[in-house]
Amino acid sequence: MNESPGMSRKVAIIGTAGLPARYGGFETLVRELVNHLSQDFHITVYCSRRLYKPAERSGRWEKADLVYVPFKANGYQSIFYDLFSLFHALCRAEIFLVLGVSGAMFLPLIRIFTNRRIIVHTDGLEWQRKRWNLAIRFFLKLSERRAVKSAHKVIADNPAIENYLKQRYGKFPALIGYGGDHVLSVSLEENDRERYPFMKQMNSEPFRGYTISVGRIVPENNYDLILESFSEIPDEAIVIIGNWGSGRFGKRLYHRFQKYRNIFLLDPIYDQHELDRLRSNASLYIHGHSSGGTNPALVEAMHLGLPVIAHKNPFNISTTENQAYYFKGKRDLKNLLQDITSEEFRSCGKRLQAIAHEKMRWKDVAGRYAGLFETIVTRW
Repeated sequence: MNESPGMSRKVAIIGTAGLPARYGGFETLVRELVNHLSQDFHITVYCSRRLYKPAERSGRWEKADLVYVPFKANGYQSIFYDLFSLFHALCRAEIFLVLGVSGAMFLPLIRIFTNRRIIVHTDGLEWQRKRWNLAIRFFLKLSERRAVKSAHKVIADNPAIENYLKQRYGKFPALIGYGGDHVLSVSLEENDRERYPFMKQMNSEPFRGYTISVGRIVPENNYDLILESFSEIPDEAIVIIGNWGSGRFGKRLYHRFQKYRNIFLLDPIYDQHELDRLRSNASLYIHGHSSGGTNPALVEAMHLGLPVIAHKNPFNISTTENQAYYFKGKRDLKNLLQDITSEEFRSCGKRLQAIAHEKMRWKDVAGRYAGLFETIVTRW
């Protein structure tokens, strides 16, 4: 049997927390690339040793090789994490798919002294995020510039990011978003109402179901604004799943809002089936992310047919094709929650689901990455 054209291509994926996916959107992307492309490409994924217990570590996941790095994949250690991964990968791969820009300061050396092909996914505009101080923002902006200038090809996951890269750097990136068809609608079971208090309140006075949101509890995701809004509308229940204990901002919000009868703050849930159960039985999804590009959690909510109220910015408007409802401040959000009818919300969910089913499928996303892997070797 003849091998497919990409079978000899060796790809290293650098910059994520690793596999199995249990952190965020990049990890889900890597999981789906491995699932769809490992028949045709030899894939090595770099993983944070700090995230996986010794019993969980393995040299393989599905058909990908795993290499564990002795640093955290985020925070200041991400610089050393990416540096270690980049130089280790010189012996393992001809194509580097670098997700994020933390280690970009070292990419010029690899570009100058080796023939490795470099693809950089810039993620969002990291230097704009509210959580960083001025020094970190300066470093991230410089890293972004190095990444874009050093890469053979850049990936943007959102038209707003694509336009930014064109205007600022004169680069024409590959526009590749995310899929969401791995999520499934899951019916409730009898004991769910016992495990989750908000399930008992569902469809009982004064509540009419529950709103849900999933994300990192950081300032740019506007969870302070969202929680303040719901604290003032006691007959609207909200469930927020996030990392409440990992930073001062999250701890402060948790301490302030966990006492409200209509607010439920849950720790991260990495079990896909359980997460799908909570989301698919919600009546509304709120997406407060104000920076970055296309957010995978938003794509997943669209696939589940959830109506969406999103923070009004070019990234979210592009992802939802202007078919969601949008807010800028607390007054906007409260008005939407109180004024939009259930029928209008249901129509919104159907529109968004149609967009997701047509344009946001992992098979198509993986196919675009495969084409990029082949092109970058033959063209450069």
